[in-house]
Amino acid sequence: MKKLFTFMTLCLVAAMSMNAQTVNVWKNGEIVATTEDADSVVFVKKTATMIDGHEYVDLGLPSGLLWAACNIGAEAPEDYGQYYAWGETKGYGEEDPTNTNNTAYSGTDEKTNFSWNTYKYGTGRSAISKYCTDNAKWKGEGTEADGLQTLTAADDVAATLWGGAWRMPTAEEITELKDNCTLEATTIGDVKVAKLTGPNGKCIYIPMAGQRNMAALTGNDAYAYLWSSSVNAANCCYATAMSFIYATSTVNIAATMLRYTGYSVRAVATKE
Repeated sequence: MKKLFTFMTLCLVAAMSMNAQTVNVWKNGEIVATTEDADSVVFVKKTATMIDGHEYVDLGLPSGLLWAACNIGAEAPEDYGQYYAWGETKGYGEEDPTNTNNTAYSGTDEKTNFSWNTYKYGTGRSAISKYCTDNAKWKGEGTEADGLQTLTAADDVAATLWGGAWRMPTAEEITELKDNCTLEATTIGDVKVAKLTGPNGKCIYIPMAGQRNMAALTGNDAYAYLWSSSVNAANCCYATAMSFIYATSTVNIAATMLRYTGYSVRAVATKE
């Protein structure tokens, strides 16, 4: 009887191998993925690469810097995540009672407009109240500009929201990413992404999330932008950001991005 049962089991397994199957993937009682014509299922143990609850990728960069696997506000590499003006820690649709410029202009603490009228640390190209190296453009306390060129932890959204070792990358660090990775325009599902592969063959994905300017979301599905923590010391109404163009599969670093614009943020951490 035992031999007969074993023989029948082997026949069943063989039949399943020869005939394609539909496989449903369940999570928390719901189907999260379905694939047709599956002829085998392989379970792979995922290696934990987490810092303070957030996944990182070691790309093998010369500095050893670790890059987050997804944008701030995202749950997966292909998710757009949140949009932040440079130096602000509250994104689109979030309330910030400390941003008095936004409250005065919008009549609410909620951030839904990205412009000089709603920017926390300035009201124009020549009216900057923090992170400024030019006395002629200084509109903060006192008569001399504060001279700050890199975001402090309090104004670094990665440090504020994720904490621990996480922070925004500097201009030098996004340049290192550009110079040491190969770029490929690809997709995850139906989302267009930039795939950056490091010297060790590991990669991160940057979704084409576009930008928020005024009240509009523009360029999504075609462009991506990532803020650095570095202001343009020569012209402090700008900060440095990394930009991706999907159609031409190109990446650029520019120090002439208006600080009030809503861009994505990708956090980094230093390898211990």
